[in-house]
Amino acid sequence: MKIRSKLYKSKQESRKGKWIVRIIYADAASGREKEKQITRDRRSDAVDARDAFIEQLKKSHGGITKGKQMTFNDLATVLEQAHYKKAKIVEGIKTEGVRSLAPVKSYLSVLRQYFG
Repeated sequence: MKIRSKLYKSKQESRKGKWIVRIIYADAASGREKEKQITRDRRSDAVDARDAFIEQLKKSHGGITKGKQMTFNDLATVLEQAHYKKAKIVEGIKTEGVRSLAPVKSYLSVLRQYFG
């Protein structure tokens, strides 16, 4: 996932002296670019807020801001792309993915029919 961020001090009269973090990322469900702005009084607080937001984005694969609006079908698509992949086995140890995709796809199919 491509994430860009910019940290700068505001020059606007209403936010003069405040630190602004602008984060641009691709939304997981739609693939569109989204933008988030975070405002803090101190630079160190702005950097911490940026790092925390980026960490949440990486954990949710870009779906963090759309949780309340996301349909089950969108969620299932994100899960299939990000988590339910063919297992990658290195030296006999599963490092990522799932060992068997058939049951997962079957479960998601049934749940998609039910929740729509």
